[in-house]
Amino acid sequence: RDNVDLQVSLEGDDFSINSDKSTSIALVVNELLQNSLKHAFKDRATGKITIKIQQGNIYSTISVIDDGVGFDVNSVKESSLGLMIVRSLVNDKLNGNLNIYSNSQGSKAVFDFKN
Repeated sequence: RDNVDLQVSLEGDDFSINSDKSTSIALVVNELLQNSLKHAFKDRATGKITIKIQQGNIYSTISVIDDGVGFDVNSVKESSLGLMIVRSLVNDKLNGNLNIYSNSQGSKAVFDFKN
């Protein structure tokens, strides 16, 4: 695999959560980042990943956004073990939802969780 000059940025709100939730959130964000690193920047010299954190009153949202090559969300949604685990963590441990969007300009995975 060729090296990619990657820019990673973190934007958004600072807030505290309990350790159980923080562990699940860390696992989800890690898996989403790994997916971007593994798939998004094929045949590219540069890339950008942004992690956005938005605190709400009841639910908070984290987005992992890349400017990679994109993929067919429908063909990957059911077949990817990693995404199945992520969806399970978000639904069962965080009482939230995961949505994934992708086109030729990049991909965006958004999940929310109860505060």
